[in-house]
Amino acid sequence: MIALVHQGWLENADGVSKGILNTMAAQIKGAAAIYGGHSHQSFASVIPSNTRVAPVVIGQTRNSGVEYTRTQICMNNGKVVGQSIEHVLKSASATMTTGIVSTITTQDVAAAAMVKKYKDQLTGKLDVRIGKVSGVFPRGGSPAVERSGETPIGNYIADLMRAKHKTDFAIQNGGGIRDTFPAKTYIPVNPALVRTGTGPRWW
Repeated sequence: MIALVHQGWLENADGVSKGILNTMAAQIKGAAAIYGGHSHQSFASVIPSNTRVAPVVIGQTRNSGVEYTRTQICMNNGKVVGQSIEHVLKSASATMTTGIVSTITTQDVAAAAMVKKYKDQLTGKLDVRIGKVSGVFPRGGSPAVERSGETPIGNYIADLMRAKHKTDFAIQNGGGIRDTFPAKTYIPVNPALVRTGTGPRWW
């Protein structure tokens, strides 16, 4: 069993690793590995085994795909007997000679087929023109505009939620705004659905 937790390691203080990830990892039972996130920091550790509990590896990488973990789990008769974990920078993968290179640079056929299956199901729902906007709503920057105060796209999302659920008010957290509007990261099957150049953009 592999556990994915959207909580992170925060610091090493008084000789102890601290953070919600660490607290939760100590409470999760039956997982051979636990991976966290959220705090966007590198962290790796192993909860040692005893006569009743198998060892548990804990890992966390920085965000935006700049880093990966290489985890090895050794098993004997279905039981975990040992583990190791190390961090690998994506930028360093080209200079490495170990098997991790193929893991990073070569697409897994089975995984790609699974992603395509679900993407094909979403196409009919997402590739539909429902309106147009006069520009691209900004996001990002340092500090990120959507995390620094009121933004047009935040207002728009909140207004949509309020209208949909017929409430008196709605709140959209800045961290939940993950792309521009229209989205630059989503490419429809029919590229004609994306208006380019100046003027209104379809969405």
